[in-house]
Amino acid sequence: MSSKLRNVRPSGAWSLLSEAPGPVQNQVGLRKPRVTINDRLENGNLTIDEVCALANRSKTGFYADLKAGLVTIRKVGRKSIVSGPIARRYIAGEPPKA
Repeated sequence: MSSKLRNVRPSGAWSLLSEAPGPVQNQVGLRKPRVTINDRLENGNLTIDEVCALANRSKTGFYADLKAGLVTIRKVGRKSIVSGPIARRYIAGEPPKA
């Protein structure tokens, strides 16, 4: 094998190993802010699985409550999401807003 071929490294494979692992940083060098479940209950969206876990309900029970009008969902593409304030009221067992 020639000396030229022995010194060739795979593109990017060793350069990733030589860099010290650290926290994921954005372009200005700061960590991305963490978004908690409480933040998402106030202003964000939750998946149906997350709402079922927080409300201690099965998916079948959740869909029965959906049919009864106790909770509403929105579709984003193929995904069903529950708005944070609606999920918070559903988890607390409060009636939906009229």
